[in-house]
Amino acid sequence: MLRMWGSSALLGSMLMWFLVTPVSAICILGMGSCYPTEAEGRQVLERDLPTKILPPYTIQSFKKTNGIDTGTNEYIMEFVAVLSPDDIKCRGSFCPGLMNYSVQVDKANSRLTISGGLIFGKTERGWRGKMMP
Repeated sequence: MLRMWGSSALLGSMLMWFLVTPVSAICILGMGSCYPTEAEGRQVLERDLPTKILPPYTIQSFKKTNGIDTGTNEYIMEFVAVLSPDDIKCRGSFCPGLMNYSVQVDKANSRLTISGGLIFGKTERGWRGKMMP
């Protein structure tokens, strides 16, 4: 009887842990991504890019090209994004906000390609991202 109760208690405590930390449970069980998704990366770029360049522009595509788990509750997402039109206007005189990014202009197709990294920090409620300074 005690042996059966011990198993039930263990099962109950495991179930409680999974309910309290669903992200951890998903990661451990292999049911989802433990890291920020491509969609989350695009949201960070959409939110932060206007602080670096002036609208109007459209993010035509966003692709995660690599991810690096730093082991210190930080994750770096490398990406490539295509914007249009190609004649963006910087918030400063020489786009200091894009100094850590590769920027290629395609005048023929009126597109601008930005590649670089986004940095995410682990929080209690998931990941919080920003463009690299």
